[in-house]
Amino acid sequence: MPTEATPPTLRTLIEGGICTIVADNPARLNAYTRDMWEALPRLIREAEADPAVRVIVLRGAGTKAFSAGADISEFEGNRTGAEARRYDEINHEAFEAVGRATKPTIAMVHGYCFGGGCELAICCDMRWVAEDAIFSIPAAKLSIGYNPRWIRPMLAVMSAAKAKEMLFTGRRYSAAEALAMGVANAVVPAAELEAATPRNPSTSCSRTRKTRTSPASTTSSKPASRARTMPRAGAPSWKSASRSSGAAERSEPLEECLLGNGNRRRLEA
Repeated sequence: MPTEATPPTLRTLIEGGICTIVADNPARLNAYTRDMWEALPRLIREAEADPAVRVIVLRGAGTKAFSAGADISEFEGNRTGAEARRYDEINHEAFEAVGRATKPTIAMVHGYCFGGGCELAICCDMRWVAEDAIFSIPAAKLSIGYNPRWIRPMLAVMSAAKAKEMLFTGRRYSAAEALAMGVANAVVPAAELEAATPRNPSTSCSRTRKTRTSPASTTSSKPASRARTMPRAGAPSWKSASRSSGAAERSEPLEECLLGNGNRRRLEA
């Protein structure tokens, strides 16, 4: 008798001070459904509130993919009309939850790391990558606009020139190329990735935990490059910045997608 397929979900495993959040949708290369996007901020908050958790690891089920990004089978309902704006906010809340986590976050990347999955990995503090990993943000090829507020995390790990190339061309990057451009922190053989990923809370990565002594405090023991991912204290959040710029329209082709320099580009399908 055939086994009934498990619905796409996010699973958590807490062991030895590590909270591992697993995107479990292998039939679609661990693509995130709307429910999975909505669940991620809650799971991050729970890990943040748990004193036993010192490090948060994001990964995909199995070894074929970290995540192929958003589940395109849901685009007809989520990328049109009024729902497009809400879906955009759900995506952004997930990215922001990872990027603003006070505990160190690590993406453990096997295989495909595309679209929103690539953005999630970039929002993490570190990315440990298997040799077979492939990175891409193919929004331009799908004629989907890429939200300007999601470019700030990209600029924290790569040059503006590489960010433009990644967005304008939608090309794929190997693990070695990702390492060279700053997306990956380390590249190891796929069979060694779990052992190589710094998961032990007694290691130095767990001691980089950000402290918050007051709402006005900007003190953080996370690396300076990580701090650039988020606005400085007193600056508008990603959410408020995007609302003021009217960037939530997702149905238009990609244009003016990079911050600064009056950059204007329009990509056709």
